[in-house]
Amino acid sequence: MSSQNFLKERPYLYAILSVIALITFYPLFFTGIATADDLHYCIIAQRGIVWEDTLLFAKLNGRFYFYIVKVFFSIAFFVNDPLFTKTLHFLPVFLCILVFWRLLKLISESDALPALFFLLFMVTMQISRHTSLFVAYPFYFSFSFFLLLWSYYQLLVYLKNGRKRHWIASSILFALGLLFYEPYLLFVLFAALAIGADRLIASGPVRARLKQALVRITPYILVA
Repeated sequence: MSSQNFLKERPYLYAILSVIALITFYPLFFTGIATADDLHYCIIAQRGIVWEDTLLFAKLNGRFYFYIVKVFFSIAFFVNDPLFTKTLHFLPVFLCILVFWRLLKLISESDALPALFFLLFMVTMQISRHTSLFVAYPFYFSFSFFLLLWSYYQLLVYLKNGRKRHWIASSILFALGLLFYEPYLLFVLFAALAIGADRLIASGPVRARLKQALVRITPYILVA
């Protein structure tokens, strides 16, 4: 499909993708509590002892960041209403999809590639050998991953236009996301690859470009 034809048919394609997304997510609105952890977070939220549980968990594990992020495990259960829980469950997922769409569009400068990946994601999202994050752990992991995706998007925007506010925003978002999940340290590798590729195709002396790359990756290394 040419770019001109894609632009002409874009409203129909978006409508079709929206219907596919609705069909994919609709059954998930009727799932219950999927893990023992979720049952625990639901109980402490309904009993109003989230902060007490947070203090105990942080002390037992000896990690300061649990004082900040532990409450996010229970936030979807603050209101005893399945609609509230499911809304907070899937809202970050939709935000992740939106940001990933914008990422692909920024990289490819086309809507065709994001549309293809969106379709593939809808088809394969429930394939899992282990716990499905589309059923278990509402809000916590999906929201933290949204922070990471938004951080990477801001980094790519910075590399494209050179405005430092995007670089600063990216660093802050990465720091916040890392508080939720330690394996997000891999983000530093992806950031280094993006920065390295950007400086590789840039003009100027090699030493100057290397120095620029080191300066740009430094905030992420310091956060890690």
